[in-house]
Amino acid sequence: MIDAALVKPPTFTVIVVHSFSRFFRDQFQFEFYVRKLAKNGVRLISITQDLGDDPMSVMMRQIMTLFDEYQSKENAKHTLRAMKENARQGYWNGALPPIGYRIVAAEQRGAKIKRSWRSIRSTPTRCA
Repeated sequence: MIDAALVKPPTFTVIVVHSFSRFFRDQFQFEFYVRKLAKNGVRLISITQDLGDDPMSVMMRQIMTLFDEYQSKENAKHTLRAMKENARQGYWNGALPPIGYRIVAAEQRGAKIKRSWRSIRSTPTRCA
């Protein structure tokens, strides 16, 4: 989309996003591309964060994108911590199991079923 907006003449003149955080979660990249697009005559518009082009609006957008970047990093930190704890407890985090293992239900917590790895060899087999 950005490549199409940067050709001369641009394929379109407006990019519409739900919120600025959906465009980039890095404040530097956000501002870099907003300015690059503006030089080519393409505007970025958020349907939930209606801001103008005056200096106060630009400052507000920059502050909002800084908070978006901070929130993204905090979410990543908390997600990683939870995944590490989940793995420490022996539960599955969603990747393919190693060769020779399968995913099985380990316990139920409310409506959520916790899963873990089990060796295929430790599975009881029936003798004929």
